[in-house]
Amino acid sequence: MPSPTATTVAGPGFLAVPFWYWIIAIGFLVVVHEGLHGVMTVIGKVKIKSLGWGLLAVIPLAFVEPDEKALQKKNFMTQQRVFAAGSLANFILAGIALLVVSYGFLWAYGEEGVGFHAFAKGQPAEQANLTGVITSVDGQRVENRLALGQELEKISPGQEITITTKLVENNKVIEKSYQLKTVAEPNSTSNKAYIGILGVRDAKLMKEDLLPFSGPITFFEGLFFFLFLINLGVGLANMLPLKPLDGGRMWELVFQKVSKKHSKTLTHGIAWITFILIIANFVIPQII
Repeated sequence: MPSPTATTVAGPGFLAVPFWYWIIAIGFLVVVHEGLHGVMTVIGKVKIKSLGWGLLAVIPLAFVEPDEKALQKKNFMTQQRVFAAGSLANFILAGIALLVVSYGFLWAYGEEGVGFHAFAKGQPAEQANLTGVITSVDGQRVENRLALGQELEKISPGQEITITTKLVENNKVIEKSYQLKTVAEPNSTSNKAYIGILGVRDAKLMKEDLLPFSGPITFFEGLFFFLFLINLGVGLANMLPLKPLDGGRMWELVFQKVSKKHSKTLTHGIAWITFILIIANFVIPQII
């Protein structure tokens, strides 16, 4: 879902993504998803009844509508390729975006620390509005995720700590200190301190001579991260055995191969099991 602010916020069952990241990522998602559906439909020699793209308000849309009757007459593998194509396209785009995020911006950075992409809602980092690349915890240098985890393991929940970060403001690297009171990690039996940051990654501070270009560099780095995250998430969700999702249609074909007589019963059964598991995933953490 899009966030009304420039900050990414996550909570039980939702992730609020900065507006322009969300719009651009959704635009790429629907184009590659429906585009590869269309390509595989043509390769399978199935007529396309209609296709197009556009905007609903500011939300990008795209669609490819094959001739369903003609598609149903094709063999098992042709139909499966058409249905699987959308998620495959999203996985490919997610992989490319991950490579760009991991290696494409290394040239712009120098000093090492720990970055993050979002806050866990209501947790210490959000309450303190923690900003920047984490460079130390209680005066102990932190250069990567492993070092941060090791420092937090030394700290008990409920303890006051000082986190130092560095960030770019007005084309200068500045240092900030934050006082946080740690909490116990939610849904965990460990006694490890938790501050509530998500999307934790090894990070580096931008080189001084590139600071005038920090805005565009940071924007595109964040964009590729959310291209990865959203395409991976939607690609996986689309493979769930729920109709009318592509995954549901793929499983229905599998069950038809197993037993035409019971295929509908099997399809409905696995759909209900999946639906119940999804609901339980949201409800149970709220109860425990």
